[in-house]
Amino acid sequence: MHVLFVLGVVASIDLASAQRALTELDAMCAADGGRMWGRSLCGPMVFAEPQTRDAVRRASTEVETAKIPDTFGIANTAVEWDGRTWTMVMWPLPQNPVSRREPFTKNSAVRPKRWAL
Repeated sequence: MHVLFVLGVVASIDLASAQRALTELDAMCAADGGRMWGRSLCGPMVFAEPQTRDAVRRASTEVETAKIPDTFGIANTAVEWDGRTWTMVMWPLPQNPVSRREPFTKNSAVRPKRWAL
């Protein structure tokens, strides 16, 4: 029982599930082509699990695991981290495909506003 708990904490964000979500996001970005907001919403993405502060992030093509710093709030928003502006989306993602797409688009739209500051 204790071993399963420890494994659950270490792997609170399943990498395969995160990769599928990133692939879905890539398809959405490609289909939109920057039309909705006048520029592409594709860019650095981080999935963050609030209880463990575990994260899966991708800046370009490489997907990596990380820990969200204690100084960061975890929310569906844009965040400055390691010299980049990331779209942060809380994990787990909704199961419904339409509901799952909302935090991608809504919070990716925040990132270009921060670029303008």
